[in-house]
Amino acid sequence: MIVEDNLVGRAQLGPFYSLLVARTEASGDYDYEYTGFAQNAFGVADAEEAFDHAQSFRAAEPDGERVKWQKVYLEYMLEEGLNAEAEQLVASIESELSRRYARPAWLRLAKARLELRSGKGAQAVTELKRFTGGDVSADISKVSAPSAERLSAAVALLRDEHYESSVPQLLEATYAQLLALGQYQTSYFVGLAGVAFDGGDAERGDKLLRLLVALSAEETKDEAASEVAALPGVSERFAALSRAETPDEANAVVRAESLRLAAETEGSFGRYEQAINFRTTLSEEKPDDYSNRVELARLLAATGRREEAVAQLSKVISDRRAPRAARWQAVWDAPELTGGRRELWDSLMRASSAGGSSDEEMSAALKGRELWAEGRAGDAADVVARAAADDPNPLLAFFRGVLDAESGHVEDAARAFTAATRSQASADILTAFGADEESALDKLIRLRLSTGQPFAALKLASLDTELGRKSEDNVSLEGGVESVAFNRRIQNGANYLTLKERVAERRDRTEAELLALLSAAAEQVKDFYKAIEFERARLGRLTDEGARAASGERVRRLGQLRKEKARASKSPLVVDRTTVGQM
Repeated sequence: MIVEDNLVGRAQLGPFYSLLVARTEASGDYDYEYTGFAQNAFGVADAEEAFDHAQSFRAAEPDGERVKWQKVYLEYMLEEGLNAEAEQLVASIESELSRRYARPAWLRLAKARLELRSGKGAQAVTELKRFTGGDVSADISKVSAPSAERLSAAVALLRDEHYESSVPQLLEATYAQLLALGQYQTSYFVGLAGVAFDGGDAERGDKLLRLLVALSAEETKDEAASEVAALPGVSERFAALSRAETPDEANAVVRAESLRLAAETEGSFGRYEQAINFRTTLSEEKPDDYSNRVELARLLAATGRREEAVAQLSKVISDRRAPRAARWQAVWDAPELTGGRRELWDSLMRASSAGGSSDEEMSAALKGRELWAEGRAGDAADVVARAAADDPNPLLAFFRGVLDAESGHVEDAARAFTAATRSQASADILTAFGADEESALDKLIRLRLSTGQPFAALKLASLDTELGRKSEDNVSLEGGVESVAFNRRIQNGANYLTLKERVAERRDRTEAELLALLSAAAEQVKDFYKAIEFERARLGRLTDEGARAASGERVRRLGQLRKEKARASKSPLVVDRTTVGQM
């Protein structure tokens, strides 16, 4: 009760956890599948590693009461920095589980964390490679594909302990092992190419992406597979695996996806010409992929070929078969591509009237975007309002809301954002405006906060099911390197980001800001539970150590205020001579 009901401060919990562990008997149960396997694993140096592969990294974990409290106690020690005590507890748990269970993932990760903290980084990374299946001992007779779940946990661990520099070698081992096993998926090549580019080996990165695309075509896939097996870092693994039982080879590369991700990867590392080539091929093969056509225009502009870029953008804007959101996305990116050149804006305006009949919506959108870029938000709002009166739709409504808010017309903006929110067109709004703008609902929340309406803002925030949630690290084999490379480019002030990356960067930044405002609003109205919830969600989005420390301190202060409020709300028990009948 003392521990579970938080009746003592966190700093005083250690002795109670210790007592709970000491007073709880070990269950004495076994994982008979593991013990039987270990007894018959002749000639294997590490039966636990062999069992991992035999079970495809899915092993039973002990679930007794004692090991449950040991796990909680260990997590507490790690969070409090009690590293020496945690090492002793890890050794104790390992001893109790020996010959009964394979060590559970959480225990092995805890041991690796302690090795990182004690300066044994190389040893920890070596163990993590085997833990994920990226590296395999020579005496393992059955080899499974690496575990995505374990890789995600290992990458998160390295980041938590500020060993980001070791993430690429962990990822490289995993991707190379997958290719050696003949497991061909687009994400594996993209991940390995990302490691190569991030490490300065552009030639290897280019080759991997070319092979990826070649694997997607029937006439080139066999030759490409032979080249993959001969790649440095893959060929050695391929030879070693010849003695083991391995999964069936599988080529799951899809043509359009491979071209798109190859282009994204090249472009995100500043290799614009290579990216243009991939996107041009994709545009020829899939002309209805309008997002690709917009990205192609952006790449052309990034290389100074603005006339070609605007010509590409014009085709999207004037294509009435294109989805409305794609045409709006092209309009929204127009200032970036024209570079302020009047004649290029004029060509875009002419494109909106292509085909002999005027497209009022696109004309209004372009004119409004032009006026706003010139600092004339009020005039732009009038243009968009006239178009919306004739043909109302959620994208016009959202744009009008942005312009009205910029012009200081708060209630007009609120009505526009409310209409856009009720339209259930959030996906289209994200496609069209998401690189720079929040959702209509989040815009509305900000308006209420800015006008001193905390209760209204908090009520609206309860409708945003995504705001308080932080996506966990992708349980995927490409998520780690993509986010590591992306974060590095953001920190280094990258000149070019794909629209998808711009959405991610903008979302992390604006959501952290909005959560801070909502936490302050909840504190203002003395809803400390909500204030803590918002601040914790914000903490999960912060990367700066100073900001994280301040946010953590705020959570603790709000927790104290919550306790004080709870104590104050309890009616005191008064003992007097009043009988029940008199009451």
